[in-house]
Amino acid sequence: MINPAEIVDALVDLLRDIPDLVDEVGGDEERIFAYHDRYVGNVSLETARYQMPAPSVMVAWQGTRPGSRGQFTTWRHDFSISLRAKEETSDPPDGYYRLYQLIGQQPEMVVLST
Repeated sequence: MINPAEIVDALVDLLRDIPDLVDEVGGDEERIFAYHDRYVGNVSLETARYQMPAPSVMVAWQGTRPGSRGQFTTWRHDFSISLRAKEETSDPPDGYYRLYQLIGQQPEMVVLST
């Protein structure tokens, strides 16, 4: 089985390769980052979400469970992408929608969501 941490890091690399997304998080690709559980320092995904800087994107592994593809038994890994938009003054606000749009329009991300 593939180490889910490697998949999380690969997803971060994919997201960092979207120039408009990097621009949307202030031009700093380090604001697109991975969350890895590490005892004792990182043990709460909810706390990590709360502490995300604005703007930023965080990718996290959410668990693994048995799955299937046709007649094949597989492992299914679940991931989340958490978004924190920049401070906004526009009305209506568009920060979260823009981040979501930039990620969702990538063919690689669509393939990963199936």
